[in-house]
Amino acid sequence: MEAKVTLDKLNSPSDWSSWKFHLKHMLRTKGLWDHVTGDAALPAPTADDRVKEDFWSANERACSYIALNVGKAYVYLICDLEDPKEVWDTLCHHFDRDTRAN
Repeated sequence: MEAKVTLDKLNSPSDWSSWKFHLKHMLRTKGLWDHVTGDAALPAPTADDRVKEDFWSANERACSYIALNVGKAYVYLICDLEDPKEVWDTLCHHFDRDTRAN
């Protein structure tokens, strides 16, 4: 039986560091972090259909886990994105900016 993991949604810039840490580890426990980093190997065109299905299903789950843990105030940043790496990178770019405010 898999343990239920819950996170507070990303609702403010002050939540970013801890949210990022916790979401990263939640995705690791689910075996999805490599889809977020882009390290998941895209199946070869000759790969079995099941292998391809598993890859794309994991990719979609990773994207959904991230999106479902972002509060309403920041959904606009990612609402048109479907790739988990792109979603993660967009959030990092927005919140990890090297500015005096951060």
